[in-house]
Amino acid sequence: SSMYKHHSIRIYGEDNNYAFQVIIKEKGVHWHKYHDIVNTKNKNLEQVKELAYIVIKGTISDDEKEKSMLRDLYRRIK
Repeated sequence: SSMYKHHSIRIYGEDNNYAFQVIIKEKGVHWHKYHDIVNTKNKNLEQVKELAYIVIKGTISDDEKEKSMLRDLYRRIK
């Protein structure tokens, strides 16, 4: 488990068989929004961390251009 700002990333699994879950903290709310667990195959731990970061950044961004760019990036490397 790791953190980005107040949001969490949970990574499950082992060598080249990981899954991750993104947990978003809503501003001003005392609970978190749990996203679906995303399975990844043939990805090492660093690649899974990068994918999870892209998902968090794309989810919390207010800039539509940035969101679009991050979605495209995610699709290419997933």
